[in-house]
Amino acid sequence: MKYAFIILFAVLQLLPIGFAQDYTKWELPEGAFARIGKGSVTGDIVFSPDSTIIAIPSSIGIWLYDAQTYKELAMLTGHTTPVKMLAFSPDGATLASFGDRHDNTIRLWDMSNTSDIGKHKATLTGHTRKITSLAFSSDGKTFASASDDMTVVLWDPQTGEQKKILKGHTRSITSIAFTPNSSMLVSTSYDSTIRLWNINTGKQIHILEGDTHTIHSVVFSPQSNVLAGTANDGTILLWETKTGEQIHKFTGHQQRVYFAAFSPDQQTLISQNMDKAILWSVKTGKQLQVYEGRIIISLDWSLQASTEQNKIQLWDMKTGKQVKTLTGYKKGSKPLTFSPDGKKLANDLGIWDIKTGKYTGINEEHVSTGTSIKFIQDGRTFTSWGWEGFGDIPPMQLWDVKAGKPVATFKGRIFALSVDGKTMACGIRKANHLASIQLWDVKTHEQKLTISTNHRDTIRGLLFSPDGKTLVSSGVKEGGIRTIELWNAKTGEHKLTLQTSPNYTSGVVFSPDNKILVSASSIDIQLWNAKTGERMVTLKGHTGYVGPIVISTDGDMLASANSDETIRLWNAKTGKHMATLIGHTDPISSIAFSPDREILATASYDETIRLWDTKTGKHKTTLVGHTASVLSVVYFPDGKTLLSTSNDKTIRLWNANTGKHKLTLVGHTKPVTSVAFSPDGKTFASVGNAILLWRIK
Repeated sequence: MKYAFIILFAVLQLLPIGFAQDYTKWELPEGAFARIGKGSVTGDIVFSPDSTIIAIPSSIGIWLYDAQTYKELAMLTGHTTPVKMLAFSPDGATLASFGDRHDNTIRLWDMSNTSDIGKHKATLTGHTRKITSLAFSSDGKTFASASDDMTVVLWDPQTGEQKKILKGHTRSITSIAFTPNSSMLVSTSYDSTIRLWNINTGKQIHILEGDTHTIHSVVFSPQSNVLAGTANDGTILLWETKTGEQIHKFTGHQQRVYFAAFSPDQQTLISQNMDKAILWSVKTGKQLQVYEGRIIISLDWSLQASTEQNKIQLWDMKTGKQVKTLTGYKKGSKPLTFSPDGKKLANDLGIWDIKTGKYTGINEEHVSTGTSIKFIQDGRTFTSWGWEGFGDIPPMQLWDVKAGKPVATFKGRIFALSVDGKTMACGIRKANHLASIQLWDVKTHEQKLTISTNHRDTIRGLLFSPDGKTLVSSGVKEGGIRTIELWNAKTGEHKLTLQTSPNYTSGVVFSPDNKILVSASSIDIQLWNAKTGERMVTLKGHTGYVGPIVISTDGDMLASANSDETIRLWNAKTGKHMATLIGHTDPISSIAFSPDREILATASYDETIRLWDTKTGKHKTTLVGHTASVLSVVYFPDGKTLLSTSNDKTIRLWNANTGKHKLTLVGHTKPVTSVAFSPDGKTFASVGNAILLWRIK
């Protein structure tokens, strides 16, 4: 392995690219020389108990910042998935973290040593399913974790040793909390029970009586004698912890209540859902005040913060008077949190100093790097775009490779970059209106022009011709007619309309000489004269949804994949069927011609890559090694090495002729969805959360 590494990757000192930000080199996997992007924020940020440190859970690890200077202190890696939750011990000496359902471990980090802050203390294993909640006892002697495996585990936070396992729930546990006096723990579950446990013995004390609801969060009163639980039907239930009897049921919310907190004097309770917050008298159960929207209250209950459009309004809890307005807030971001000392407010975008009103956007660097990347021709910049998660469509970012930071943002729903890297096209969605395309100058970041299209609502595909003179868009016109539109990429003038098959266009590619446009749909493939718009031929034969299509670099051969698990080879000029490749046992995700066109590589959800002889259509060899669906396959520029990415979060390098495995690159905490080679062929970038840069030797 060491020998292979030396052959493939040059040492850092020999690299032509330098990086001004040291954190781009922190905690890198073996073989990578830089990281672009800090990973998107994946959970609520937390302050240390003394308010000196900010910890941010991200898609690539945990970032620690100095809460005074906002400088990076450390990046903590080890989880194999994005980090979902963080919790500090009461003394701030330990930080606990866990990831998503694919990483059932908890990690403890030593925060006591300022010279080596965040050193890994222990990895806690034992849960067999997704971890759902973490909690430290107030005396710091016990750490608890809950899981979908229906258990609560008590740990020694100093040694990481398991102390007790609390069993009794019959469905997934949703939340846990310790009493302030550290004598009891409460757990809630989808089994609609709330259970109180003795921490010392591990025995169950009560199954709390009262209405049966799915309780999602719980909180104890400061004196440990009252427990409040928020239910999915909008009610708040209060129990007396000594007897287990229900003493109040607060009704006033119409939707799920996700948060509740007691005042320090235990006289008042606040509850919050998506629409409003309510203050309640703990003694009488009556509503004291109703606030529209989201609000939060400082730990000492002296300040209340509410949001309105792009502002945060601060109110004195005793007098009810507004004391300050903070700007910089963005609607739709995650909920705010007060620092323990009440001097700062924070969310997933940045930090506000309450005294000065200053906003610092340290979290704004935690932008999504999307799922696709492409280098610009100058090699000093590249673009990233694509889906970060379901329903979340990040914009296209233009990144400075040397600085490791985004330098421009292009908003839209779908994107295309011209071959020369000079023009960016962004498809702009307009609900119930015709969609438009914006063209931008990549170098100046200035908008060139806007094209008004005939596509209803959304453009489903964008593509520049190889010579950059034509822009292609696909979508649906009024009346449900599927069309492909060709535009002059310089003037925005409409050139041609191609009326395709009744089904959505699933892919469009140009021939290298710009003369032929190939479109694929769910039922067939069509070849068009790109100059006249004449339909030259329709390729039929696939029996399922046509997936990826690709043309060889010489423009002579077309390969198309299909959900029926076959690949078909065609003459790209005449449309004549040449061969059908059969062997994969799941749909094909990616196909690639070797530079000399003699080999076709196909990747599949069946976890394999197959190499085929394009002259005979015969199977050459099968590459096995990935442990999950293979997402993409691409040849190195010299054609000697094949690269594959997978849902197993690895990148594998193979001998392109023999199929022999060369090297496996690990380091991403999300599936690797895209790779791109630099124009000089000496570097490639991979995206799977942040973007990693690898040097090719």
